[in-house]
Amino acid sequence: MASAKKGPRPLHWIVAHSQEEADAKQAALVASGTVSEDDNFIYRIITGVPRSQEGVA
Repeated sequence: MASAKKGPRPLHWIVAHSQEEADAKQAALVASGTVSEDDNFIYRIITGVPRSQEGVA
């Protein structure tokens, strides 16, 4: 049986105000099928900056 060679996994950046928010964003992306659970993710947690009125990070 031949094994399928996988190439490097894509890298995705997630910007959030907390680890919980970052985890939720990643879960939503995986659930939507936009990304794979096996992809690589880098979280950028922003602290000390107030959220905008629209809730956009």
